[in-house]
Amino acid sequence: MIASAPPEGAHLNLGFFEQAGTPAELAVAAANLTSRDKARAETIAARVGDGTRGLALDQARPETIRASLADVTEVDNLVITAVGQAANTLARFNITDAVTAVTMKVVGYAETVRVLRDRLNPGASVVLFGGLAKERPIRV
Repeated sequence: MIASAPPEGAHLNLGFFEQAGTPAELAVAAANLTSRDKARAETIAARVGDGTRGLALDQARPETIRASLADVTEVDNLVITAVGQAANTLARFNITDAVTAVTMKVVGYAETVRVLRDRLNPGASVVLFGGLAKERPIRV
């Protein structure tokens, strides 16, 4: 969550905002928010209020990102944050979970910015947050 109020206009925030701030803080920052599950995104958007809408977007399936964002026409600020992460250790390493995490954070993030780059307004900002790997490193 960005502490200061962003400029007026359309803001696209990608990620899970249930614990990112109070509804008043989110109302300043969000016009659109996403989740892999559309119903979840709509539920959280309804709690934020003020015309915020929930969109379904799965960054683990980057081939679907263009279609998921088709009706987003302009973006002042893009924040990609709080993607899911499975607990993975070297002793119990799950390749499927690891590939999903890498796909979301490397390919999904890049594809999202690529898809939206022509819709970024002058002065737009893009914030990419990789999650809690620094807090929960892979343990041997």
